[in-house]
Amino acid sequence: MFFAESSVSVGAVRESSITWPARSAEMAPRLILPTGIVAFAALNDPDVDALLAAQATHPRVRGIRHIVNWHADPQRTYGPVDLTVDPQWQAGYALLAKYGLSFDLQCYPGQMQGLVPLIERHPDIPVIGFPKGAGEKLPAYARETGVQAVGVDETLDPQWVARELPAGMPVQGNFDPLLLLSGSDRLESRARFILEAFADRPHIFNLGHGIDRRTPIAHVERLIETVRSFEG
Repeated sequence: MFFAESSVSVGAVRESSITWPARSAEMAPRLILPTGIVAFAALNDPDVDALLAAQATHPRVRGIRHIVNWHADPQRTYGPVDLTVDPQWQAGYALLAKYGLSFDLQCYPGQMQGLVPLIERHPDIPVIGFPKGAGEKLPAYARETGVQAVGVDETLDPQWVARELPAGMPVQGNFDPLLLLSGSDRLESRARFILEAFADRPHIFNLGHGIDRRTPIAHVERLIETVRSFEG
């Protein structure tokens, strides 16, 4: 099965994370892709219920991303504290089910031991895990963490991923953002290769990592047209 679906994530700025989906909704009649928006909400925000309610009013907002990578090494950590052990953050996470939103999980391996029980307590919240750089450990991550889907970075062979992951597990990814930036004549063939590799499982076509701000719009349009015209 092929999901003719593409997603985009909205950066972690409180105000724009609300207004950007609204602007996207206004353009919706003219847009085919993206079909899904992953918005930002700080799940430890005192007003998180209202924030999630606001995001859920936009029909293309399918999930929430709040990057929680924490490490004792200040050179490696994303934030000053480990939000995943904060009861307020965990309460915010639980509210995702109320609004039918998924969660895009980005964390360090050392945090998973505490996150697995949280994921298990809320089976009604779909979790897409992003174990960037996992390499050959990706299948174990998919089996052992309780996530319902995995994001695949651009370094992995999609045919290997499709062969090694549990049957039917949804996949997101994994087009190389540098190939999109260059716009070489391999752009269309690589996109089709990825689509064909994941044609037998649910697949959200996306980049393997964030888009480079220097990427020409014309290259993005070529990629979108390739995805739209694919028949798997």
